[in-house]
Amino acid sequence: MTLKIGKVDIGSDGNVSRYTTMGNHLDLTLNIYSNVSTHLTTINEQFRWADKVNPINTVGRTIFMDKSPFKTNVVYLDITDIYTGWAIIVDGYTAFQLSPNFWKIDFRFYKLDSEDIQYYTITHNIEDINDAGTDTADYACSNDEKVVYTPTTSWVKVASISALNIPAGDYAFDLHCYSDTTITAEFRIKIGVTEYSAQSNSTADTWEIIPLGIPTLTGTDSFELQVRDETNTNPVHLDCLQIKCENYEGQYRIRFNSGGLGLGT
Repeated sequence: MTLKIGKVDIGSDGNVSRYTTMGNHLDLTLNIYSNVSTHLTTINEQFRWADKVNPINTVGRTIFMDKSPFKTNVVYLDITDIYTGWAIIVDGYTAFQLSPNFWKIDFRFYKLDSEDIQYYTITHNIEDINDAGTDTADYACSNDEKVVYTPTTSWVKVASISALNIPAGDYAFDLHCYSDTTITAEFRIKIGVTEYSAQSNSTADTWEIIPLGIPTLTGTDSFELQVRDETNTNPVHLDCLQIKCENYEGQYRIRFNSGGLGLGT
């Protein structure tokens, strides 16, 4: 059985004891009975930084506020025979210890179909997809953690995702980061085998959002974040990667930010 919730991979260390669905709502209860401490730590990291979003009732459907795009509010679920796809974290989680090595954990999600996902920001914390840097505490970051990496003169894969699992369309990739002392570091993304144009900070020692391009995705494309600095050896600080739909299945969508709703028209 596959049992993944974002970066939480329970595998054979637990099972689904209960689930209910009503429309797009998914309530899920897990039993975890092996490697409990490790899984509880990962669950806490995945969920405690998410904004516990509230529903907005509309005629015929419910939508949720994407009020904090730096938070990992949208997660990919892969749960055998129950649901595979993106979902909004609605109420965080509730954990109950039934015995020293047996925990029951309740989750609540709002499932996003292939059209809904275009209205939300998918955020990956760099520490969760880190390949080359050092995880470091920093309370200025989205989840109080960042990755610090000292570039070399050659391009190096610093973070990666084997499969983005995003519906086909054009998506903007933005990096929240800063460079120490100088602004000579360069960043670029690689989608599949295609490497996109290099970008750099505009100001040293300042957190910025750097646009890395708007590639066309086909669904299960791989992703790499590459970094280099041909001039200096000053560290770069990497917080999170944001992915936002710009052109979904050939239909252009104008995005706007109205009170942090993150919805489009």
